[in-house]
Amino acid sequence: MDTPLRLSEYLAPRYWPTWLLLGILRALAFLPFSAQMRIGRALGTLLYHLVPVRRHVASVNIRLCFSELTASEQKKLLRQHYQSLGMSVMETAALWFTPVEKLLSRVTFIGLEHVKKAQETGQGVLVVQAHFTTMEFLGNLLATQLPIAATYDEPNNAFYRALLNNRRGRFVDDIISHRDVRKIVKRLLSGKVTQYSPDQAAHKSRAVVVDYFGRSTLTTTATSRLAHAGKALVIPYAPRRNKDNLTYEVEFYPPLDHFPTEDLKADTQRINHIFEGHIRQVPEQYLWVHKRFKKSVKNATNPY
Repeated sequence: MDTPLRLSEYLAPRYWPTWLLLGILRALAFLPFSAQMRIGRALGTLLYHLVPVRRHVASVNIRLCFSELTASEQKKLLRQHYQSLGMSVMETAALWFTPVEKLLSRVTFIGLEHVKKAQETGQGVLVVQAHFTTMEFLGNLLATQLPIAATYDEPNNAFYRALLNNRRGRFVDDIISHRDVRKIVKRLLSGKVTQYSPDQAAHKSRAVVVDYFGRSTLTTTATSRLAHAGKALVIPYAPRRNKDNLTYEVEFYPPLDHFPTEDLKADTQRINHIFEGHIRQVPEQYLWVHKRFKKSVKNATNPY
């Protein structure tokens, strides 16, 4: 998908910090990948100290979701999470400025046959994943294996938004706002593959209260509703950065049987449980800095 980028539209002073960041990422992309990942971990450690508000959010989330861990274990996971965040910045630099073939040599795709077999039915396919720090990197590389559309939440910075869409356009079949339900459904009805991530805080009008890591919380019913309206098969997948911090896996699972049902709450709970399993495999790689529990059950105390 060709997404033109008109750089001359973003010369105003308010975009200069973005230009600076872009220049730094371009320079760092020349380094060996192992060096980029070391810099990423150091950057994550720096962010841990520089952004206390988000550190607090991540700390609360980890405490709520992993109450079985000791305080020192929770703090260790928090620091590992910030290192993962830092590495995700460097992965974005690599994605934007490194030849795709070099990056693909680091990624193993497992279970792609499940998606391809699902496509043979003529139905649309909704591939769903939780928000991991590797999402941007591996999601775009996945699009080299499948003609896939990405759904996204638009950043406020117009220049950064244009950069993301331009870089994503090198890979994905289409880029769709996650709020554009009509376009997502139309794509599914035409038998195409679309990525969706339904694990963040939801508006109460389109959400139900279900369990997530042992905590009752509002969760969007979008997966079930989209699958129903788009007559689509739903396939969960899990991205992972391996322990060497140099290689990756993207694992697809078989299509969910008997999904969607007429029970939105049961469908939504099922997706949450699937995501919990994926997150527990690599908990440091989940996006804990998001206020997942800010809209919980009625009259509940805001944990943040």
